[in-house]
Amino acid sequence: MRKEAIHNLRHSGCSKAVAILELRDGVVFLEISDNGGGFPAGDAPAGHGLASMRERARRLGGKLEIESNTGGTAVRAKIPVGRSFLRSKVGENLSKLD
Repeated sequence: MRKEAIHNLRHSGCSKAVAILELRDGVVFLEISDNGGGFPAGDAPAGHGLASMRERARRLGGKLEIESNTGGTAVRAKIPVGRSFLRSKVGENLSKLD
């Protein structure tokens, strides 16, 4: 999802983009926003990028939100990650995450 959202920036006409990735309370939050031209609600650009991003988020038990207007576009994903996944990344001491 991150790669696709960043790839889409080239179509936005933006001069600035921001990417935020956070892990909070067992949920990965990803937001990529820009100050480009945006697109009208319900009029997503042609192609499969946004649809496939939504489907990937859904398969992972999360969701993808897209907000777009003439001031830019923001793509936000929320994906839950289990404790076993977190343990594999930070070791047995999960208190590092609290």
